[in-house]
Amino acid sequence: MSSRSVKPTPDFRWEDLDRVRQVAGIAVDDACPEHSFTAAEYQEKYGLPQSTARSQLSRLVAEGRLRCGKKRVKNKRGHWQFVQCFWVP
Repeated sequence: MSSRSVKPTPDFRWEDLDRVRQVAGIAVDDACPEHSFTAAEYQEKYGLPQSTARSQLSRLVAEGRLRCGKKRVKNKRGHWQFVQCFWVP
């Protein structure tokens, strides 16, 4: 019997993980409000290096001052991709 034919069952409940994500400031439904922004937009607005912008955003999410999720946007080449977005709760 191939190990690929049997999908492993998680030994946790998805609802528990949803609560952990919510406490961490990650949107459970990953829906970003219209007033959300990306790390690149934050970086450009404040003239920061990418690593500094991401570090500051991570800290603000960890402190509960920002929420985060994902949204689908077109990149510079016109291809759709998912990016992390942030907003003030």
